Amino acid sequence: MIRITRTRTIDDLTTTAARVPALEDALKKARIARDRRVPDLEAELAQAREDLGTYRSLTDDDAQLIGALRTSLKEREQDHTELREQLRRAQEQVLLDHEDRVVLRTLLRTARRQEERDRDTVYLLYRRGELHSVHSSREGAETAAEGEGAAPGGWISVPPGAPRPSDSDSPAGWCIEPVRLAATDR
Repeated sequence: MIRITRTRTIDDLTTTAARVPALEDALKKARIARDRRVPDLEAELAQAREDLGTYRSLTDDDAQLIGALRTSLKEREQDHTELREQLRRAQEQVLLDHEDRVVLRTLLRTARRQEERDRDTVYLLYRRGELHSVHSSREGAETAAEGEGAAPGGWISVPPGAPRPSDSDSPAGWCIEPVRLAATDR
């Protein structure tokens, strides 16, 4: 039994020994291939490290660009907010201007109507109840009263058709009465 075991061991060792030159040759080829591949791998590693540095640099540049864009966006948002506020104020001003124009048109119509009425109106200036003079405008009657020594505003205005005040009602004695002239067709 020992012999069978030894024979097998010797056969195994012989088979293994026969494979040794082939294994050594394969090992030599693997070392040569490795030695050829190492510079390529080292070059690839160096390129990968360089690419990594470039990508990190680009990432930093991108981060700076993103920061600048965020800042610019905030500025644009502030500008937008300011412009919206200016637009709102301008719209309010347009509305106010429109309201002013409406009021001015109304005043102009009123003034034109008054002017039309005043064309047909004369102003009688009385002094102490007696007719002093006739004028085409209230201002003309007031100027005439002041020219005769009346204090500015020292007269009484009487509505058309109302009775003239007595001398006791007007201490200065001056009274202006508007009278409409009506044309009659007969």
